[in-house]
Amino acid sequence: MLDLAYEASRKVMSSRAVSDDPKKVVAYAREFLRGWEMPPCLLRQTFPWTGEATLDTHRELPRVEKSCAVVDEDLVPYRLLRRELPMVMVSHALIQK
Repeated sequence: MLDLAYEASRKVMSSRAVSDDPKKVVAYAREFLRGWEMPPCLLRQTFPWTGEATLDTHRELPRVEKSCAVVDEDLVPYRLLRRELPMVMVSHALIQK
């Protein structure tokens, strides 16, 4: 998963989010992808940019109050891996400013 490990979502994301540093997330994802013969769809369970969600999307609809203008850091892993990923799975969350 390419979620950034923000403090707000630590209880929900647990070990599924590896770092709050986008470049470390990319390095981890690249190592993960090397183990596959065919690139998998990387699941970002709470895409777009809900690494700050405090609710599990499997049970409730998380609400993240974050402006679209400040999500650039969350998208860094996707931009850096765009040529290596055939697809990204999108899930649900309520994003509002």
